[in-house]
Amino acid sequence: MKKLGVYLLLLLTSFSFFSVTPDVKSWTAIGDSITYLNDHLDETGNRVTKGYLTRVTEQLPNIKYNN
Repeated sequence: MKKLGVYLLLLLTSFSFFSVTPDVKSWTAIGDSITYLNDHLDETGNRVTKGYLTRVTEQLPNIKYNN
């Protein structure tokens, strides 16, 4: 009977770890050098298709940026 209690406790603990959603983090980039091309891709002669901020948020979906 004690083994059943241990297994039940282990099962409930594992569910609590996997059911948590990650917190959304806010990223504020200061300065034009890192943020400018994200909204002005036409100024690169169409050599750049995505800006740095867009690429970072695609790789890290729980980060939202403020420009």
